[in-house]
Amino acid sequence: MRFYGTYEHAIDEKGRIIMPAKLREGLGSRFYITRGFDKCLAVYTCEKWEQFMCKLEELPKSDKRSRAFSHRFVANAMEAEPDKNNRVVISPSLRKLADLKKEIVTIGQNDYIEIWDKEAWEEYSAHYEDEEIDFTDFLF
Repeated sequence: MRFYGTYEHAIDEKGRIIMPAKLREGLGSRFYITRGFDKCLAVYTCEKWEQFMCKLEELPKSDKRSRAFSHRFVANAMEAEPDKNNRVVISPSLRKLADLKKEIVTIGQNDYIEIWDKEAWEEYSAHYEDEEIDFTDFLF
């Protein structure tokens, strides 16, 4: 499953979000939410999460940077199952890490999904719009 698109919506006072229908279809009935690489959350299907965990297992546990990398993602992870209204509760610790307020943006990122505070997403994306970055190296 490939995830794409940008969706604006809200998080309620209980920390619940409704995953956009186009993204929800590919996630299945269970998925994982953890800290993202930037100031966002990352959402993985069970299959992708398992692949990620296998890669983390390969890192040397004797290496301080490897342990820190693993702690960053695993310690904050949560398994999510939407309720009958397709709502998912984001844990308080994850909401704090991503500084999620009322308005959020959910973004498909090919094989995973990101959840951003709307204001943080606008600042992040404006930064790259303002810079002249040649992205052709990534594709060609």
